[in-house]
Amino acid sequence: MSQSLNFTLPHKFNQQKKALSYLWSVPKLQQMNNVIPTRIYGFLKEYPPFSMLTKEELLELSENVIVKYVQPGSVIFKQDSPIEPYIYIVVNGAIHLVREEDDEAVLVDECDEGDVLGVGPLLAGISYGLTAKAQEETLLYALQIEGHPFLAALSADGLVFCQKFCLGHQKP
Repeated sequence: MSQSLNFTLPHKFNQQKKALSYLWSVPKLQQMNNVIPTRIYGFLKEYPPFSMLTKEELLELSENVIVKYVQPGSVIFKQDSPIEPYIYIVVNGAIHLVREEDDEAVLVDECDEGDVLGVGPLLAGISYGLTAKAQEETLLYALQIEGHPFLAALSADGLVFCQKFCLGHQKP
């Protein structure tokens, strides 16, 4: 007995269908039989540090992406919590990075399309220095990159940036 799963995207995503239409119109890659990784590849290749990867490396990463929809107010990761083996890329929506100090949330950064979250703590092997919270309906790609050659693609400058800002232990 087979069952069909039907669902409707939230109204906001339906309104943004035109803005996301490029995801659906990416030319089909001969190396990939699955349409979803092809769309993911087409998105990621436009944003650093993914744009620095070879086509083959990026295709491999694209095949292992988890697509996540998060509602406003959802926490992606929390300050001082143990790291997860994922980095997150904002496809659509907005994520606030906040530092929790004395029962107050201090906005450090707002992330939107193409921004990458969680790289610094993953590289350093430490807990998250900030809390990431969805401010609106958001679509994320979660990439499991721990131990992946992708990490070698990050330049020394990228690592310095992560140490000074992404870790969230120093104020910008």
